[in-house]
Amino acid sequence: MIIPVLNNPHGLNRCLEAIRTQVSCVELIVCDNGSVDDTVDVARRYADHVLCCPGLTIGALRNQGAKAAKGEVLVFIDSDHEPGEGWFASGVGALHADETAGMVGSRYHSPPGGAWVAKTWDRQRRDSNVAGEIDWLEGGNLFVRRTAFEVIGGFR
Repeated sequence: MIIPVLNNPHGLNRCLEAIRTQVSCVELIVCDNGSVDDTVDVARRYADHVLCCPGLTIGALRNQGAKAAKGEVLVFIDSDHEPGEGWFASGVGALHADETAGMVGSRYHSPPGGAWVAKTWDRQRRDSNVAGEIDWLEGGNLFVRRTAFEVIGGFR
């Protein structure tokens, strides 16, 4: 599981705690983008690997995490998300339910007290409720087969 982050110790803590209550045997990789607060300390309490990659785009951070990951399924979640109960099982289950699917994801909402950017994305997502094949999935809640990730060349 790959989590990009920048200066978000409280959000990252909520996210990692929520993940660990659902699953304990998953590899957690936090990709820090040069935080100057307690974010890296929080990451080190929970994550198996903490990569310090200052100055990269969010796509490049996710790609660095994917390179470090060992699993055949790559899971991407943003640090300001607090996944609900059953989130991990649902995502993995959806991916394995269709062997032809390279990736699955779903909409998510900004957390209470989220930044204006998250709230803006949230408003945009509320207008899109499509089930089935689509042309675009958000990177903040994404389950991807490694083979599909490699075919598309990762994130831009």
